[in-house]
Amino acid sequence: MPLRHIRLKDFGIKDEDIKQLIEMGFEAWQQRYESVINQPHNDESMWFLKDCSRDNAQDLLNGAPTGTFLIRARSAGHYALSIVCKNSINHCIIYETESGYGFAAPYNIYRTLKKLVEHYASNSLEEHNDTLTTTLRIPAVYWYQNKETITQQLQEEMEMERQQQHQVELEQQMQEHMMLPPPIVASAPIAVAGSAALMHGNNDMAASQTPPTATPPQAHSYGSSSGDNGSSNL
Repeated sequence: MPLRHIRLKDFGIKDEDIKQLIEMGFEAWQQRYESVINQPHNDESMWFLKDCSRDNAQDLLNGAPTGTFLIRARSAGHYALSIVCKNSINHCIIYETESGYGFAAPYNIYRTLKKLVEHYASNSLEEHNDTLTTTLRIPAVYWYQNKETITQQLQEEMEMERQQQHQVELEQQMQEHMMLPPPIVASAPIAVAGSAALMHGNNDMAASQTPPTATPPQAHSYGSSSGDNGSSNL
């Protein structure tokens, strides 16, 4: 065994945690470890109710938010997960096998129930049931003891999500507006300086170019001649 493994084990770190530490790196492993250690999931008494019946589980989880859960022993053997999802209480068998605990083969790989809970505290149960769109979010006993605080936290989370969604919608509207072509503005007629004067001048020119009216010839009167040629004798 490498020397560093021996030193880590001297601090009480388990082999499984040492393996994860090496794979993830110290900083990532430390963040994960602190998040897990500070969760109520770390206290098995918050979610493991061995002698709880199905009916008692129903009563305890009634009205709880999505993700509230407990694990109990089944009279028929193995264990059961009771969990709230979308105002419905669901019950799933957890099989205890030689390879470990799990919901179905070949996923019965968790060495303890606590390891199973740690995994599904951050991974959705949709992996095994399409209708369970939740994680193991809130241990049932922890919910029962801290209803007001948890309810307030959930309301704040919902409000934050609503604001984020509103911000996303505003950004989408702005992007759509930027993609629209600019509006077509009707241009006003161009005013020509002195247009009235030009029109008046053109009228005068047209008048000056009008040909003069022809004057009809004056009529001449021819009187009858007097004298010898005035009349002829018949």
